[in-house]
Amino acid sequence: MIVAKVQRDLLLLLNRISIIYIIFSVFNVNAATLIPKQSESKLHKDMVEMLTNVFYEELYKRTYHLKPAKNSPKSADSVNKGKRGKLIIEQMKQRNREKLAIMRGVDPTKVKQGSDIVKLQQEDTKEMAKKITELSKSDEWQKMAQSDIQTLKQKVMIDHKAWRKKHLPTLKEWEEKREKYLGHVDDYKNNLADIPLILPVSKDEQEKKVDIEIKKEYAFVSNALAVYIRDQSVRPTCAAFAGMRAAEILLAQHNEWYDLSEQYFYWASKPNCRNNTCTEKGSWEGYGLQYSQKSSKLDIPLEKDCPYEKFSQKNNETQIPLKNSCDNGKIKIKDFTYSKTLDEIITQIDQNKPVTAGIKLTPNFYDNRGIIFESEKDKGGKLDFHAQGHTLLIVGYLKLPQIFDEGKVCFVVANSWGAGWGHGGYSCISEKWLLNHRNRNPFISLNSIEK
Repeated sequence: MIVAKVQRDLLLLLNRISIIYIIFSVFNVNAATLIPKQSESKLHKDMVEMLTNVFYEELYKRTYHLKPAKNSPKSADSVNKGKRGKLIIEQMKQRNREKLAIMRGVDPTKVKQGSDIVKLQQEDTKEMAKKITELSKSDEWQKMAQSDIQTLKQKVMIDHKAWRKKHLPTLKEWEEKREKYLGHVDDYKNNLADIPLILPVSKDEQEKKVDIEIKKEYAFVSNALAVYIRDQSVRPTCAAFAGMRAAEILLAQHNEWYDLSEQYFYWASKPNCRNNTCTEKGSWEGYGLQYSQKSSKLDIPLEKDCPYEKFSQKNNETQIPLKNSCDNGKIKIKDFTYSKTLDEIITQIDQNKPVTAGIKLTPNFYDNRGIIFESEKDKGGKLDFHAQGHTLLIVGYLKLPQIFDEGKVCFVVANSWGAGWGHGGYSCISEKWLLNHRNRNPFISLNSIEK
């Protein structure tokens, strides 16, 4: 029992140390060396460096209060005499035994109690178990672990200061924009709209966790961060912004920098409102992509030819008739893909294709510092009528330490609420959060554009 308890507690501390090692490595490795693409702009590389650092910083903050688990005293008032609590603790112990078994090269299916690991290990591992047993007689092993944590923390903070100094002007600008955003956050809440259900995926596909192996600590779509964050203001046009941003990213990968018209694409994404006025808010970007794909000519114009109007018109959601210059098409959508699972999203990201996602919002989505966890979903309030539909663009992912129990990765998303949301307009939403709050429509990624 002593060995099992020590192994459990040691595993938790090792998990925490591994988080800091990850942070330390990210702070010391130039982001460009991890994603060596010649076509990437300096702005994209700088943004990758800033975002990975601020995301890992937020993850590190969440480890401050993590401590080795302690045995909880039995409750005399428990209605089930503590049976449920004992079951949860035993399940947790078994998961930790299996994790420790994998770390030690032992078959986890053969491990039912702590002593099984010792029996199955080789001589050198048995010697390690012996040392752990000896250390368990005092708190020396805890002191050793805490010493390692403090040493790594000091190194991280030294490099962290250097990184912040390098990007201080941008970070200050983000903070100023954040304050302005928070003053108008209710405007965004009040202009959400339900996303129409068009091609619902199956329940199994909707709930499928990330299953593929995550080989990279993080990955970003090439040049995805070089396209400036936009602001949809007080109109329910998020899907149009996500769709046009995806197209702008594909063009930027070929060193072609376009500012495309969300005004036009919102119109194209609402089949029932192209020729007749309507009051129905929101749209589905799939309709706009299909419309452009079937067009006999280049149909999507530039922003300067078909400028976006920040304010809605009463009873005229698409604001028709559009200006004559909106007919000056510059590009058209050639090909796109529907994806049903999170594994498919990761595959698309690895192939440098941004992915649009429809989601339902939670209170912690509106005011966040770059990390959106399912465990914190009610932070900032309770779910209300604001928990409606929203569309954003997934532009990368970051591997999550398993100690958080939020899934294998968090997905880096670009929003259309200006640079005051999240960090510079970006946040990382955990796998568990996305699974629980995704819309049942498939995800969509662009493959190619014609111009």
